[in-house]
Amino acid sequence: MENENKKQLIILGNGFDLACGLKSSYNDFFEQRFEKAKSEEIVKTIQKHKLNNQGSVLNLDAYGLRDQELNTFNTKCGHETIEFKHNVIELSYKITEYTHIINYFDLLFMATKIYMDSDDLSSWSNIEQILQEILQIVYEEVNEVDFSDKEKLNNKARELEEKCFNKYDFKSKEDKLNLIKFILHIFNKTTVDNKIKKALEQYEEIFGHFITNEINLNDKYFQNVKRKLAQLTEKESYILNFNYSATSLLDNQIIKNSYLSKPVKEWVNIHGLSRWVGKSRTQIIQKYIHNNNLRVPRPIFGISKYDESNKKFFDNQDSIYQFTKMKRREDALDALGFNPQEDDIKIIDFSSKNMKKEENVQKNTHFTVPFDINLITIFGHSLGMTDYDYFKDIFKKVNLANKNVKLEIYYHGDNLHSLKNSLKRILKEYSDDNLYNDLRDKGLLSFRNSIGME
Repeated sequence: MENENKKQLIILGNGFDLACGLKSSYNDFFEQRFEKAKSEEIVKTIQKHKLNNQGSVLNLDAYGLRDQELNTFNTKCGHETIEFKHNVIELSYKITEYTHIINYFDLLFMATKIYMDSDDLSSWSNIEQILQEILQIVYEEVNEVDFSDKEKLNNKARELEEKCFNKYDFKSKEDKLNLIKFILHIFNKTTVDNKIKKALEQYEEIFGHFITNEINLNDKYFQNVKRKLAQLTEKESYILNFNYSATSLLDNQIIKNSYLSKPVKEWVNIHGLSRWVGKSRTQIIQKYIHNNNLRVPRPIFGISKYDESNKKFFDNQDSIYQFTKMKRREDALDALGFNPQEDDIKIIDFSSKNMKKEENVQKNTHFTVPFDINLITIFGHSLGMTDYDYFKDIFKKVNLANKNVKLEIYYHGDNLHSLKNSLKRILKEYSDDNLYNDLRDKGLLSFRNSIGME
């Protein structure tokens, strides 16, 4: 009876969306984004010319690369009726628009795909960690340094070669040096006027449109979400979704689920929603408060607030704190005009609840974890250190080290070994070397194969 009154926290990572048939991986995004672009030609041609100066690297025409196009994700479903013999066949196809416009992060990710081992680029967790190292190079190692010639740049790259990207594999030692040179080349003079941050905001929008298109093109996605969610839910649950896709705010059908034996009390998309503008926003207004002042948070990208190399959390005095997920969340709320004192402006925070004036809402708050959670279920999350600040808050709130809280983690295929190692790292940072073994020995830690789920 006591167990029935307790609660379940379900944490969903990108692997959950992939398991539900949504093409939302790093490779999916960039294969589509660069579908018509010759990435290697772009990267190597730019490196042969002068260093970036006031956005010059974004003008591909200047390099004789005017024929390069990028997918803008304005994908629409087309339909065509064809009469074949005596049958009428309805065919569906994609109409995809392309543009010449390029972003600093397009160039950066093209270079990582060219120079780095593909296994290191398989998860968003690794991408975020790589982004953190790049930002540390740009803001801490060479901030506002003007590389007046390539010799000066090459010398700095050799200096950085021994201390950067040591956790990753490259196609060759020379390729590691080439990536560092390219970073210095394209980000030269970009810390002025917040050029990098503005580019990141633009990229967040690009990725948001990509996810929205993938949702619109997959008519089985929400059906799969409902089915898998029902299999994961054992008791009254609270869902923390690291994806930008499914949300009870827009997709009420996923919690109005006849298969769910226990209710979903709260659903939070911790990093915003891909469908924050246009038709989806209009639907929210009509459904909830009929108020055109309603705001929905946009998707955010960012780095961990935790600096694993130095075993500390970044504070607001650190040069790259502005790129942490915590700060990006806060900025997203500021952009919405957050003011809990105003009655006429309603904010949908990174959750399914409306912010109300009488609620003491903190702009920088994480997900509110009920103290009486006694089961944490993790599906599709790599448990990378890039989200350690979230997990530390969760473990502290539920008192993981001193209570009988069960921790179950779903793995897929051959990633069980890496998940165990990642969990050991997180628990070691949070508590001590013995917590992983203590949970296991008490029967509070289990790993489940997601392949067995329908």
